[in-house]
Amino acid sequence: MASVTKLKPEEVRALEETLKSIVAAAVRAKGYADVIVRDILPEDDLGLSGTDNAWKLTLSSTGMNEGVISKTLSDDTAIVFYGVRNLDNNDVTQVRFRLGEAKIKALFQIEKALTEEDATVYFEEPVIFKPNEVINVDIEAPTSGDKKLVLLGFVAEPKGKKMLGAE
Repeated sequence: MASVTKLKPEEVRALEETLKSIVAAAVRAKGYADVIVRDILPEDDLGLSGTDNAWKLTLSSTGMNEGVISKTLSDDTAIVFYGVRNLDNNDVTQVRFRLGEAKIKALFQIEKALTEEDATVYFEEPVIFKPNEVINVDIEAPTSGDKKLVLLGFVAEPKGKKMLGAE
């Protein structure tokens, strides 16, 4: 199981800049020169329907809910996840990232986020999905229902696909 940690604000900024470069490089490697990196939009980028791009994960049962997020990335998009923020002090205990149906890329025990005033924890190792890969995110909690859990991360895509960026 991978670890989670707390970071100081200056450490978060440095981490984010590094991850933006890494995820942009994954799209540039597919031949796209002008790449934009932006925050993840839950509905647009991950297929969380009916959320109006707000972070709301619906768990249909107690325990591990597989495929709460299931998305095949296009040939020109990469995503990196680097932490979670628990918005409503819900009871989510684990987040598992799978590549496709079987390969577990990372598993994080995130209950630590419930014990802190700032309910944000960062992954010691980021979870990167490259173009054409299948993202599956599984969520575990002792109760079912809607959970306001933000998956911190970035999307890299060609300039102009969703936004033009600064000119």
